[in-house]
Amino acid sequence: MSRGEWRETECGKKQAYTSWAEANRVLRAMLRRGQRALGMYRCRWCRGWHIGHQVLRDKGVRRDERARNRRAMD
Repeated sequence: MSRGEWRETECGKKQAYTSWAEANRVLRAMLRRGQRALGMYRCRWCRGWHIGHQVLRDKGVRRDERARNRRAMD
C-alpha cells in the first residue's frame, strides 16, 4: 500500500480531535449512548486524536498513551 493509501486508511475523513481530553469526552459520550467505539489513538498523519477501530501498535502510539487509553475506558 502506498503512503497516500495508508494516510487515507488511517486518517482520511475521520474526525480529528485536538487534544486527548477532547477525544476522551467524546468517546465517553459515545459509550454512554451505546455506540461501540474501540478506542482512541494519536494519528501519526494529522497529529490529532481519532476514535474508532485500531490496532494501537500499528498506529505508532506510545506505550504510555496506550495505558492512558485503557484507564480512560475504565
